[in-house]
Amino acid sequence: MFLAHSVSRAGDAFNTVALVVLVFDLTGSGVGVAGVVVFEVLAVLLLGPVAGLAADRLSRRRLMVGADLTRAAFAAALVFSTDSVGLAYAVAFGLAAGAVVFNPAASSLLPEIVGEHDVVTANSALWSAAVIGQIALAPTAGIVIARFGVGAAFAVNAATFVVSALVVAGLRSGRTPAEVVVTRWADVFGGVRAVRSDPLLIRLAIVQVLASMSAGATGGLLVVLAERWIRVGPSGFGALLAAIGIGAAAGPLLLRRFVRPGDRRWLFGPFAVRGGVDLTLATVSNPVVAGPALVVYGMSTSTGMVAYQSTLQTLVPPVARGRAFAFYDVLWNTSRLLSLAAGGIVAELFDVRVVYIIGGLLLLAAAAVGLTARLEPVIDRSANRRGSSRGAMEIELLYVRDCPSADAARGNLVAALARLDRDSAVHNREVSSADEAIAFGMNGSPTILIHGRDPFASEHDRPSLSCRLYPTAAGGAQTPSVEQLVDAITRLLDT
Repeated sequence: MFLAHSVSRAGDAFNTVALVVLVFDLTGSGVGVAGVVVFEVLAVLLLGPVAGLAADRLSRRRLMVGADLTRAAFAAALVFSTDSVGLAYAVAFGLAAGAVVFNPAASSLLPEIVGEHDVVTANSALWSAAVIGQIALAPTAGIVIARFGVGAAFAVNAATFVVSALVVAGLRSGRTPAEVVVTRWADVFGGVRAVRSDPLLIRLAIVQVLASMSAGATGGLLVVLAERWIRVGPSGFGALLAAIGIGAAAGPLLLRRFVRPGDRRWLFGPFAVRGGVDLTLATVSNPVVAGPALVVYGMSTSTGMVAYQSTLQTLVPPVARGRAFAFYDVLWNTSRLLSLAAGGIVAELFDVRVVYIIGGLLLLAAAAVGLTARLEPVIDRSANRRGSSRGAMEIELLYVRDCPSADAARGNLVAALARLDRDSAVHNREVSSADEAIAFGMNGSPTILIHGRDPFASEHDRPSLSCRLYPTAAGGAQTPSVEQLVDAITRLLDT
């Protein structure tokens, strides 16, 4: 998986540069180049939900191989014909469509390959390798295009997709389709139901919309900011992009040991950092300040992405994981498209700095939504309508305020209940004093009670407000794993 991902992303560096150069040469306008983004986003909006269902219902390995070979064919089309802007847009749509199919399948497959305990390390390695490859190869792509033409760059891109397909075809994981039964169109949106079942994932969806409303405009208009405000010209703009890339590559390498799936500090904290950088860029024109600020921006972006990927891979049940990733992709790209349009208008009517001020405030709002909202129970009322014959389970999550493990514990509970096909709701109780810890039976935060019993209690445990450690095969963990919860629930049901 690591090799396939790295090779494919290396080819993307050639494609990104070549496609923009080709369309600009053919149209001579920025609007024409913006059309590439429009067709890429349309692919996500039109195919995202169906691609997510395919990732949950079909062999993920075969989907990834098919997506790679399809993208290879689209890229190869521009090797032999580079005089049609219509064909260039079609290729942009086709490459994006292949990514729409590939990405949810790959993200859903990763926990099966490395295990849930290692998803942060794996995501960090994949992200850093991709960014380092793009930093190193983007200048090479420019040299290849200047020397041999855009066709040669697309030939390299097509070849990398073929190599990726061959590597993925040899994977042992991802060969067996998931047991997902589709009885109606609503089942295509199973990822939405998975998100609605968890308060953390609901907040993450809101935050993603706010963040993409910022990032779409600020990312697209960085070249304008560099020219009109920072005044560094094309070469300086390249240096600013390099600063972001350096930070993005370094972030997961330096910070992965601190990231935990479901930890709100790493899910939402990076948005606050990015918001601060946007406001800095809008108020300070010194390139000596802008460069290091964008390094920090890159670090927070990549670290937040690792936390996001790892959280979905851990909290969402495997049978709905592909649809959940596709749902977030659709949210992000819809808001990104609106942001690009609005940002361009604001930059022309007022000033590009206004775009960055609004973008910074949106990112700070996103961080506030994620970091300040309290856990609230989500009751699955459909369980009452269906009338489960097995009876409801009483499950309670006890935690102290600002406990970094409470969200992850609840997510693991939701995933465990999904594996057991149980509809029971998880009720949250915030414990604020030692007397309450004794009264409710909280042996450290978080504590899980099933029918009033702590399935992980030992004779040495005592009521406490401190953070709790659970024994696992990999050592002490701040939450029990999904597998441990499945075993614990099954034992209690059998007694």
